[in-house]
Amino acid sequence: MAETKNSRTTLRLFWDTAARYPLLLWLSLLTPVATVLAGAFAGPYVISLLLEQMQADTITWSSAWPLVVAYAVTQILGEIVGWRITLWAMWRFETFGMQRLYEQVFQRLTMQSTGFHADRFSGALVSQTNKLTGAFETFWDTAVWVVLPIATTIVAAVAIFSSAMALS
Repeated sequence: MAETKNSRTTLRLFWDTAARYPLLLWLSLLTPVATVLAGAFAGPYVISLLLEQMQADTITWSSAWPLVVAYAVTQILGEIVGWRITLWAMWRFETFGMQRLYEQVFQRLTMQSTGFHADRFSGALVSQTNKLTGAFETFWDTAVWVVLPIATTIVAAVAIFSSAMALS
């Protein structure tokens, strides 16, 4: 039970620290979703429209070039620009968050008594601080680079299949 409380406290600390930088946080959380939707769903949809025209033998350059441009835009936004924006926002956000955590730890340690510091190895306090900030970085990296793209893909696929099933 104590481990659950510690996990909850740690997650609350991570969220509170992240919430101090709302623009970077939301940019970090929303751009992966938009990027996955553009690159993995919008691009293939545009290609399917192009292939439908080819199959119906109605394809002309005037009808195809807007689709080719739309596909190029979805791939550039979905595979290059979106991930670069996410990377920039994550670097800034995590750097600011880790700095804030270091400052909080420093303030907390300077408030402690001399007896507290005499009873603990300074190396252990440094190690615990580094583990905390490393965990902050790992938590947000996992959330943004792994969980969000997978969740977006699953939700979008289910939504698309559900709407396709409802239409048929």
